[in-house]
Amino acid sequence: MKISASGFHPFAIRFALLCSSLALAFGLELRAQTATGGIEGRVFNAATGSYLEGARLTLEGTPLETFSDPDGTYRFANVPIGPAKVRVFYTGLAPRIEIIAVTADQTVARDIALAATTGPTPTAGETVKLDRFVVGESREMSGAAIAINEQRFAANIRNVISTDEFGAVSEGNVTEFLKYLPGVTIDMSGGDGRYISIEGAPAANTPITIGGIGLSS
Repeated sequence: MKISASGFHPFAIRFALLCSSLALAFGLELRAQTATGGIEGRVFNAATGSYLEGARLTLEGTPLETFSDPDGTYRFANVPIGPAKVRVFYTGLAPRIEIIAVTADQTVARDIALAATTGPTPTAGETVKLDRFVVGESREMSGAAIAINEQRFAANIRNVISTDEFGAVSEGNVTEFLKYLPGVTIDMSGGDGRYISIEGAPAANTPITIGGIGLSS
């Protein structure tokens, strides 16, 4: 067996170099596979320019999901690099898919505009029906859309209503809103609503919480 001057066999040296090259290549490939980026921006109504709260955004092909904040802001972290398909859904508006190129260790800014739902394209010979002409959006309708969207994506069974649907109340007493709901009875005291009964249950047996804190009345 031939031994080199340094005391190492030539085959051992070549084997060590091969292992080093494989380790380097594997490390680079693993780094490319684990590299991620981010996406952030705002979701807004293209017709009114108002930002949308509670819009549901999902990243196709991944379990990533998020909802827009009250100012329309959304964020995705740890997004795989490459073209990402972001699907946006909001009640009353047409769903939209945005393809966004994500690079490693970078956050891409992308605002997303949602428009009203449009019908199918008519074929030759069919009567063309124009879309409804919308002048503006009322506060009541906007509040109802937020409530429906929150109820649709709630983690459990929940009924959500918007106080904007019932107009303004001068004294700000929440019972002035609740008395319009089916199954809810308000007991008056001194001309003001003080106690709430649901489906005939006594007010004392109807638990009421605000932000998780129980109230006596």
